[in-house]
Amino acid sequence: MLRDKVTEFFVETDDFCKVFSSEVKNQKKLEDFPIKRRNRKCKLSDSEIMSILLLFQFGQFTNFKHFYCQYVCKHLPGLFPDLISYSRFVQLQCRVMLPMMLHLKHRGLGKNREG
Repeated sequence: MLRDKVTEFFVETDDFCKVFSSEVKNQKKLEDFPIKRRNRKCKLSDSEIMSILLLFQFGQFTNFKHFYCQYVCKHLPGLFPDLISYSRFVQLQCRVMLPMMLHLKHRGLGKNREG
């Protein structure tokens, strides 16, 4: 059942992330400070990270570490071929929190849909 949701979540989040990233790039930015930073490209896309986080919320797992290590890494490597370690995933999840919250708000997933 969760495996079926992966494609649905990924398509929705990927479409949103494409629009979100293009909007962010079009915004005027403050001058960058001359601080050198590493800008390594992550193996997992923002859409994949968001999909895994959403999948956890719709599943029956109560512990994210167990979900990621025992379910995602063992049963979904075909859907997420470039999986990273759990500790690296935890480090990266903060970078998708703003787009994920905006996506959830946009989709109305936080609304009470009573009459």
